[in-house]
Amino acid sequence: MLYISKLNLINFRNIDSLTINPGKHLNFITGHNGAGKTSILESIFILSQLKSFKVNNLNSVIQDKKEQTLIYAQVEDEFDNSNNLGLKISSKQKELFLNGEVAKNGVASLAQLLPIQIISPDVVELLTEGPEFRRKFIYWGTYYTYPNFLLCWRKFNDAHKSRNVLLKRAQTYKVNKQKVPQELIEECKVWGKILAQTAQEVNKINQEYIMNFLPVLDKVLDDFLPELEVKVSYYQGWNSEQDLATYYEENLEDEMQAGRTSLGLHRADLRIKCFGENVSNVLSRGQLKLLACALKIAQGDLLKEQTKSSCVYLVDDLAAELDEQNQLIFASKLLREKTQIFMSYIDNRVLDIFSSLVNEWNEFSISKGKLTHQYVNGEEIVQREFNLDDYI
Repeated sequence: MLYISKLNLINFRNIDSLTINPGKHLNFITGHNGAGKTSILESIFILSQLKSFKVNNLNSVIQDKKEQTLIYAQVEDEFDNSNNLGLKISSKQKELFLNGEVAKNGVASLAQLLPIQIISPDVVELLTEGPEFRRKFIYWGTYYTYPNFLLCWRKFNDAHKSRNVLLKRAQTYKVNKQKVPQELIEECKVWGKILAQTAQEVNKINQEYIMNFLPVLDKVLDDFLPELEVKVSYYQGWNSEQDLATYYEENLEDEMQAGRTSLGLHRADLRIKCFGENVSNVLSRGQLKLLACALKIAQGDLLKEQTKSSCVYLVDDLAAELDEQNQLIFASKLLREKTQIFMSYIDNRVLDIFSSLVNEWNEFSISKGKLTHQYVNGEEIVQREFNLDDYI
């Protein structure tokens, strides 16, 4: 079991300096709107992913009039192994540190150290929005499960971008009613073969992952939505009976006309249906959120099953669109996983539901970016002052 034992933020959004010592299991982050609850969850996510689940530009998390923000965390496991993680974000660069040294492999250095699963109010976008949301969902699982995935995906992504650049150049000739140079056509053909090969490599990983994922998901759905007939299938982005390299060669003329690659792995998707219909058309918002939560928890279950490593769950505003009965279903399942959980809330009923199911929990009260109270099992304790020497 992996868990964060210490977390420190400096100049992060509305937080000047904040230190918490989370418990191994359930941690509540409380406070009014704008207090900084979600900022704590966001900082953990950024440290793990080098990106935010709220904004595209990481510079926006730097506090106004400050040059940089710092995030430090101490991550431990049940064998008392400990790693210090640090991230410095300035307008000029992002520096990731592992045990006091620059992490040379960037985010790849954290693959086994800090897997994070986020469940936020917009988690239903996994079901209601476009395929890119579900591709990211698949890639979360393959990234943490298959050591060779990241290298394979980068090769595919580079090939996809390179081929599209060439097709866009060819389109310019077409638009101007000019003949496309033969050398440009040959380059498109070469990159078509490379793209097809790299797509197949990533697709093979995707298929294996989904094959292992579906039985785990079925078990979670038996707890979450037993009354519904939910079916999940993987679409690879092109007809499985087609040879992708042959398709690119035979349809090169059309793709030069369009200026982009038509079919391929970049169109992969998870098709999720209930009683034969797209779930977004037949389920209520509450059911959709519970289903999205089930997908996330099933991913965590599979990660633990395949790698023996647990992920840390960040749960932001669970009460949004979930009634108390469904919150109880979610809480009962999540708490059985014996993983570390950070949960923000405003409604005290969330605290009542979760705390009634466990023997121990931590609660951190935040106001205007400052820690005002810390409780263990409802009893207030004194919070020790932060010492930077603990981290570097």
